[in-house]
Amino acid sequence: MTAIVIIIIILSGFFAGIAGKVSEMTLARLKVSSALGCAILAAKKVSVDIPIDYTKYFEVFCHFKIDQCIE
Repeated sequence: MTAIVIIIIILSGFFAGIAGKVSEMTLARLKVSSALGCAILAAKKVSVDIPIDYTKYFEVFCHFKIDQCIE
């Protein structure tokens, strides 16, 4: 099997598994290290409020409705 066929099989199972549970999905790419997220979670854990504009740290590359992906 080629890599593309394997990816299609995996995605088919993925979409079938989330059908009825999730109506929309957005895939995003991080612009910063995941260590930043770790630091933010650590700050929250010790009740330190850090003003964060999360939109600066990722870019959306795909958004779709799940029912459009399932035949």
